[in-house]
Amino acid sequence: MGPNDYDIRADRDVLRSLARLGERGLRPTGSPQIERYRLYVWQFGGTEAAIRIERRGNRYELTVRRRCYDARNCGRTLDQTRPLTRGDWTRITFRLRALNFWELPSELAKSRAQMEACPGCDLAMTTDGEAFVLEGADETRHHAVDRSNPAADHPDENDFAAICEDLMRLAGLRSLAAEASKN
Repeated sequence: MGPNDYDIRADRDVLRSLARLGERGLRPTGSPQIERYRLYVWQFGGTEAAIRIERRGNRYELTVRRRCYDARNCGRTLDQTRPLTRGDWTRITFRLRALNFWELPSELAKSRAQMEACPGCDLAMTTDGEAFVLEGADETRHHAVDRSNPAADHPDENDFAAICEDLMRLAGLRSLAAEASKN
């Protein structure tokens, strides 16, 4: 693992947040019939969510868990699982393959300005906007990609941001970037 490789198993803040949401760590599934992807979202203003899609053979499922620390800005807490259509599964996984998800760098290198502004800070902990951790697990692999404000701070990451927004829409949630683009 190189210096820019993100290992979610070592990110205690994200692991604690996922545990608060009732989510366990993703690991290789050991079966070609099982594949999972999970998006962890932290939004400035006190909202965090885990959106997991899973395929078990020909069965597809979406689980969404959201906690709010400022109920005025968020609405109700969510913890629900529902069937996912094969079409939704296919659309998301096609986009992940087109993005070359399994080969994406786990983290982006910090710019000189970011390092000077906050030495020792983790890029995932944004002070405004959103932070995303998108994980995948299939028969033999696990991969996690960690980005803060991907569309705003990293224009070359628009496809990644679009997949995150698509997963949020499937879960009935809104990204801050999508809200800002409406105004």
